[in-house]
Amino acid sequence: MNLWRYSVSTKKYEQLTNFKDHDIHFPSAGPDEIVFEQAGKLYLYSFASQKTRTVAVNLVTDKAAIKPKSVTADRYIQHANISPDGNRVLMEARGDVFSLPAENGFVKNITRTTSSNERYPAWSPDGTKLALTLSKDGSPDIYVLNLSTGSLTKLTKSFAIDTEPLWSPDGSSIVFTSDRGGKPQLYMVSSRGGEEKRLTFSG
Repeated sequence: MNLWRYSVSTKKYEQLTNFKDHDIHFPSAGPDEIVFEQAGKLYLYSFASQKTRTVAVNLVTDKAAIKPKSVTADRYIQHANISPDGNRVLMEARGDVFSLPAENGFVKNITRTTSSNERYPAWSPDGTKLALTLSKDGSPDIYVLNLSTGSLTKLTKSFAIDTEPLWSPDGSSIVFTSDRGGKPQLYMVSSRGGEEKRLTFSG
């Protein structure tokens, strides 16, 4: 989504900006410029020059609120998924994915990231991989994490919200929810990546 101008007299549209990665949000017009947000940055579009420039934002702070600190995650647990052998369980808390023992054992933070938010973890049927929703490049997409190598494979590439992945019994496909059609529907993609297929058309 970009900025466009519509001429009442000629009834023609003219595109003013040409962003190709993320949509423009919250445009607001002033006397001389339009301010808007795009990909986490503020921009000004000048009526006079018909050019866009970035707005530099500087915050004066002692950074006390962002200093490293230890925080317990047990109050923030949201989604859980039991391993195929029943010995461990995945839990999502504070944007990370943890592996917990069913009885005795250690708790492991599998993702350990600070720059992205991992949600809805799901074990593969053979227990070697995880499917999860990861907001790494802006919009939430479906990824597969190889537990032995730590490698991430991005399965979906949409500006919509792709979430809640679940594996097929044979591990060949992953079903997920997406609002790319306007309303949440079920889609399916190969666990190795490829073209997504829409499964439901309700609503």
